[in-house]
Amino acid sequence: MAGVQRRSADAASANAEIVAAYPYPSDMPHSGWWELIERAERQIDLLGYTLYFLPMDHPRLVETIQEKCANGCKVRVVIADPESKHVADRDDEEDLALNAGRSDSHIAEVLRAIDGMRELRDAPARRAAVQLGLPL
Repeated sequence: MAGVQRRSADAASANAEIVAAYPYPSDMPHSGWWELIERAERQIDLLGYTLYFLPMDHPRLVETIQEKCANGCKVRVVIADPESKHVADRDDEEDLALNAGRSDSHIAEVLRAIDGMRELRDAPARRAAVQLGLPL
């Protein structure tokens, strides 16, 4: 896969923080996302502009993450502000069929359904990024 660099077998251990990086969600095999979420026991970190594909591709995402949280798994989700100019620019650059404004509702449903999740707009790091004008 273009743009993907894998670490050696030693680095890809259970203690490695990043095992592989994919420039586009579609570069990772469809089942790969679900396998990672299902195997997670301690922590799940999701970072992306919209992450709209996760709930669309994996209908049991909400229930699975709720179960993980109930069993002590820490879940962190970071998404960009769907009203941001930078998100609109990204959609234009990638000629996305679903834009962030429409697809944001999918991940918002996931966030609302997960007990204990807070509105991203209230997070101090989110406010700091907006104040600095950083593209998310």
